[in-house]
Amino acid sequence: MSSHAHSCTRRFFLTRSPILVGSSALFPACERDPFSLEPDSDAPRTDGLHLYIDESGTPSGGGIFVAGALVAQNPVKHERRIQQLRREHRYYTELRYSSTDRFRVPFARAVIRYITGDRDLRFMARVAEGDVAEGYVDLYATLLQETVAVEEPFVAHVERRSSGGRDRLLQQELLTRVRNLRRVEIIDGSAGNELGQVADLLTGSIYGEMSGVRDRAKAGLLAELRSQLGVSRLLHASVAGFRCTV
Repeated sequence: MSSHAHSCTRRFFLTRSPILVGSSALFPACERDPFSLEPDSDAPRTDGLHLYIDESGTPSGGGIFVAGALVAQNPVKHERRIQQLRREHRYYTELRYSSTDRFRVPFARAVIRYITGDRDLRFMARVAEGDVAEGYVDLYATLLQETVAVEEPFVAHVERRSSGGRDRLLQQELLTRVRNLRRVEIIDGSAGNELGQVADLLTGSIYGEMSGVRDRAKAGLLAELRSQLGVSRLLHASVAGFRCTV
């Protein structure tokens, strides 16, 4: 399902820094998940891959801006598993990187362990520094084109971020530029959108690593993510199971 083929026994979290654009992070699947769906589970959706898109930072005004996409072939399976983890940890609040709620930590750790161990899931992000308002759509188009093979159909899920026309413009431009994009679903809030919340956590973690983390709970979750991926940093490391090019 991935456009990035690797011969390996575990997933790679890949980071690179293109000229003028910034850097990107990816941990693609080495092969399909052999997990057998339970009899009462829904089969994988037939409209291709599903990308859950999130961003951290402000595209205008300078500073760091991160756009990320969590990719899943079978989102229903993952949503059910994350909901099961919610019940196990008795945590029903939205999972957001920006939250300082210390009660979310056990649940968030369980989610990190799940997503980094499931071969159906992969994540890619692009990081830009400076004012990217004019190149906002270009950044997203590049992110999607790098994440999914040209011939593979997919659906993008984007949380509504503007009361004006920015979301609609992004939707229209991406459908025009990315030919294998079947549709863009704009979601009002992330409540109930489990994979969108995971994308928020991952995208925010990259932003936090770059900008500095002061909150103890966030620092602990960032350390957990690094540990599960086997890296010392999300953006700059080269160890077993992790590849970085700058």
